Amino acid sequence: MNRMANFGHGFLLHEGKHVKRNIQEAIHFYKEASSFNDQNAKNNLGIIYKNGFSNEISKNAFNAMVYFEEAIRQKNDYLSMYNLAHICLFDETVKHDINKSIELLIKSSDKFVHSFILLCIILIKQFGFNNIQIKKEIEKR
Repeated sequence: MNRMANFGHGFLLHEGKHVKRNIQEAIHFYKEASSFNDQNAKNNLGIIYKNGFSNEISKNAFNAMVYFEEAIRQKNDYLSMYNLAHICLFDETVKHDINKSIELLIKSSDKFVHSFILLCIILIKQFGFNNIQIKKEIEKR
């Protein structure tokens, strides 16, 4: 088994690129790649469970969180940090953890601009922070 081949095959099936989209098969190949600690496969599995997929896969925040946390623990994956923070902030089925979300967004903001944007939005909306306060909060953590 090859980690990259399994991820690539899963990605093509997930996106429906040059092949007919098949989410169940995509999950199978992502899980194969995930067994070799492929953080991209773990993140994509998390995305599938975070959002659900048509009538095939129901949303399941718990499963999504497990995959995102594995990718973070194993490879410090910044996309999974963003996605996990997003669940912790907005998913109605989980207990919201704003501090955990802020920490994840700060850690991933160097590599992923969307993390920084979401972080600023949260600090402004939730706490009424201005630019200087946002900078101090990031430096503090």
